Amino acid sequence: MSPAAPARSFAAYLCKRASSSVSRHALALSCPSQSVQFDCGELDVRIRRLAFSLSSLGIQPFTLVASALPNTSESLILAYALQHIGAVLTSMPADVNARDKIINKAGGNMPFVATFASSATGRPECLNHLDIPHVYLNNDEESKEENDASGIVDMAQLLSVTNLRKDDPNATQQLMGVFGSAAVTHEQAMRLAQEAAQKLETKPNDKVCCSVTLLHAFGAASAVGSAVVGDAAVILPEVGGIRGCGSPSQRAQVTADVIATEGVTQLFGDTHTLRALQDVEAPASHHLRTGVIKIGSGSDFLDDVRETPGDDAIPLSWAGTSFHAMGKRSS
Repeated sequence: MSPAAPARSFAAYLCKRASSSVSRHALALSCPSQSVQFDCGELDVRIRRLAFSLSSLGIQPFTLVASALPNTSESLILAYALQHIGAVLTSMPADVNARDKIINKAGGNMPFVATFASSATGRPECLNHLDIPHVYLNNDEESKEENDASGIVDMAQLLSVTNLRKDDPNATQQLMGVFGSAAVTHEQAMRLAQEAAQKLETKPNDKVCCSVTLLHAFGAASAVGSAVVGDAAVILPEVGGIRGCGSPSQRAQVTADVIATEGVTQLFGDTHTLRALQDVEAPASHHLRTGVIKIGSGSDFLDDVRETPGDDAIPLSWAGTSFHAMGKRSS
């Protein structure tokens, strides 16, 4: 018998974990602020439910879906549901120039077919002219009837279906997402994930905290992807301002909280969060053993870097744990 083909997407990898009696009931995702914990089987079911609903909304292969969702369970479920379909995830464009750059990076001929945001009013003006569904997280019962009549859809409604999309997510197209100015293929994302999992020696009992946006290759591939291919669990803290610097102190505090309470063993963060963590008291007891801090553009592990760049450099460490640096290697 020939060996099974390697998974070409994270959704496909999760499917394999969910179908295994060894890993089906292993923790896959925890979002403490939502009181959410899904094992591999439960997470896979929710992903395929959403994939079924998205297809009913008209989302098809080779189309663009814009998201401004925060780091919640719905954000990860959306990303992997789109991989089942073969649609391309992108961050929500702020203006016409950003919109056109995304389209160009995606090959020039992919249409936007849906938008996702926290609120019913979260779609930017540059996409308002399109007759496409807008999906939101926060359901205001008073305006629900009006929203439903205007093409605005409650995310909970999409996740409540019982039908499952049953296709093989390996039959996906090449492009996984367009984040900012970068187009990321499934192959590139899988390589980043495998490199991180190897560097951090990720094991099934690891809990990987992602304190950066999932709408970036670092968060989607290096952080969450490495947990998926390493058969580990993803921990998403309730970080604010996730698409920019936001409030580093808030991000640092909720990150420290999940490290203390969720048994986190790996941390993926940026220099803003690390700097703010220096003002947060480290928990007396924790399981954090390693992690990665993104110190600039690029996706190279910088083995000789031990501190953040700049005149006010600080060590790449917290709570007695040292972190790897990721950025662009000098030529």
